Amino acid sequence: LAAFLPQIFGRVSQSTRELKMGELNNLNFTVGNVPWKIFRVGGMFFAAYGRAGQPLPGAPLVTIVAELDRKLK
Repeated sequence: LAAFLPQIFGRVSQSTRELKMGELNNLNFTVGNVPWKIFRVGGMFFAAYGRAGQPLPGAPLVTIVAELDRKLK
Protein backbone atom coordinates (compact mmCIF):
# COMPACT_ATOMS: atom_id res chain seq x y z
CA LEU A 1 0.00 0.00 0.00
CA ALA A 2 2.77 2.46 0.88
CA ALA A 3 4.21 2.14 -2.63
CA PHE A 4 0.90 3.22 -4.17
CA LEU A 5 0.38 6.38 -2.09
CA PRO A 6 2.90 8.54 -4.03
CA GLN A 7 1.54 7.22 -7.33
CA ILE A 8 -2.09 7.98 -6.44
CA PHE A 9 -1.22 11.41 -5.14
CA GLY A 10 1.08 12.16 -8.07
CA ARG A 11 -1.48 11.32 -10.72
CA VAL A 12 -4.25 13.37 -9.14
CA SER A 13 -1.79 16.19 -8.49
CA GLN A 14 -0.80 16.22 -12.17
CA SER A 15 -4.46 16.54 -13.12
CA THR A 16 -5.05 19.46 -10.75
CA ARG A 17 -2.04 21.28 -12.22
CA GLU A 18 -3.22 20.66 -15.79
CA LEU A 19 -6.65 21.99 -14.86
CA LYS A 20 -4.99 25.04 -13.25
CA MET A 21 -6.65 24.26 -9.93
CA GLY A 22 -3.51 24.78 -7.87
CA GLU A 23 -1.28 22.46 -5.88
CA LEU A 24 -2.88 19.39 -4.31
CA ASN A 25 -2.28 19.14 -0.55
CA ASN A 26 -4.59 16.29 0.46
CA LEU A 27 -6.85 13.76 -1.16
CA ASN A 28 -10.10 12.22 0.10
CA PHE A 29 -11.77 9.18 -1.42
CA THR A 30 -13.96 6.25 -0.49
CA VAL A 31 -13.45 2.63 -1.51
CA GLY A 32 -16.10 0.06 -0.67
CA ASN A 33 -17.70 2.51 1.77
CA VAL A 34 -14.35 2.94 3.62
CA PRO A 35 -13.13 6.56 3.77
CA TRP A 36 -9.49 7.37 3.02
CA LYS A 37 -7.46 10.55 3.30
CA ILE A 38 -3.90 11.06 2.02
CA PHE A 39 -1.77 14.04 3.00
CA ARG A 40 1.57 15.09 1.55
CA VAL A 41 3.88 16.43 4.25
CA GLY A 42 7.16 17.54 2.72
CA GLY A 43 8.47 14.47 0.92
CA MET A 44 6.41 12.10 3.07
CA PHE A 45 2.88 10.78 2.66
CA PHE A 46 0.51 10.26 5.57
CA ALA A 47 -2.59 8.16 4.95
CA ALA A 48 -5.53 7.33 7.16
CA TYR A 49 -8.50 5.12 6.55
CA GLY A 50 -11.62 4.65 8.60
CA ARG A 51 -14.38 2.19 9.21
CA ALA A 52 -17.00 1.45 6.58
CA GLY A 53 -19.81 3.96 6.68
CA GLN A 54 -18.17 6.19 9.32
CA PRO A 55 -16.48 9.54 8.64
CA LEU A 56 -12.82 10.12 9.40
CA PRO A 57 -12.01 12.45 12.30
CA GLY A 58 -11.02 15.40 10.12
CA ALA A 59 -9.82 17.90 12.73
CA PRO A 60 -7.59 15.46 14.64
CA LEU A 61 -6.00 14.30 11.37
CA VAL A 62 -5.23 17.89 10.39
CA THR A 63 -3.65 18.43 13.81
CA ILE A 64 -1.43 15.36 13.37
CA VAL A 65 -0.36 16.46 9.90
CA ALA A 66 0.39 20.00 11.11
CA GLU A 67 2.59 18.58 13.87
CA LEU A 68 4.42 16.34 11.39
CA ASP A 69 4.96 19.31 9.13
CA ARG A 70 6.29 21.39 12.02
CA LYS A 71 8.72 18.64 13.05
CA LEU A 72 9.99 18.20 9.50
CA LYS A 73 10.92 21.88 9.17
